[in-house]
Amino acid sequence: MNSSDDVVLPSPSELGVISHIAAETVAVSSKVVAAGSSVVLIKDPQQPIQQPDGVIIMTSQPAGFAVAEPAGFSLVDDGDDLSNSDVPVYRALADRYTMPALGFRTTLTRSAQKRWMNGELEEALLLSIMSGLGRIADKMLLYAIIAETPAAFSIGAAAARGLRINDLRALVGTAGSGASFRADGQLVAAGISAELTDCITQTVVGDWSRAAVGLMEDITLVATRANSFEGSMSVTCFANCQALLPVTDSLLPFWTVS
Repeated sequence: MNSSDDVVLPSPSELGVISHIAAETVAVSSKVVAAGSSVVLIKDPQQPIQQPDGVIIMTSQPAGFAVAEPAGFSLVDDGDDLSNSDVPVYRALADRYTMPALGFRTTLTRSAQKRWMNGELEEALLLSIMSGLGRIADKMLLYAIIAETPAAFSIGAAAARGLRINDLRALVGTAGSGASFRADGQLVAAGISAELTDCITQTVVGDWSRAAVGLMEDITLVATRANSFEGSMSVTCFANCQALLPVTDSLLPFWTVS
């Protein structure tokens, strides 16, 4: 077993190797994270807890992402009573049992392995897998946002939502809707600083800090010798990922740009 920072391929004398990739590495290549979203690590749902009498029980702790909206204070005249308000805290829970399972598999031929110096193939393959995990995180969250059918963006809509202009970022999809360049070369959409994404066709503007991506902390990379005679190797990676979007409907902090 190898540590999360030591992802390796089996040596000629090994049939296979299991490595673990730190889930935090997804943040390195995720564009929604770069825009402000968080990666929430989801631990094993069953955790042993020892009771005072020594008995050990298995418990399940909820995990998710919460957003606290400003409390709605109102003016109160002397003698008047306050009306009750809903709790202005919203939470999206991760469902460990239904989180989508994602996988990637490739086969390295012996000739391909021989063309690389020692260690270079492992490093390049790990970078590719990390990039792919970041792209999956982007897809999960962007798909969830688009499924909410966001309204058209306007500065007034963002102001009415109580957002700060510096917290807004745009991700421009493959249609390039609303995208242009400022005189200083900065890509913008509707005047908001932007980045490109190939995960959706639409352009989305919003406060990305109000959304997150849940990721099971155990990302497994399995490398096995697929054919000992030919020297080929099979590399497989498994991960579980889920969008966490606490605030939806009329409070959705995202819009589209056409």
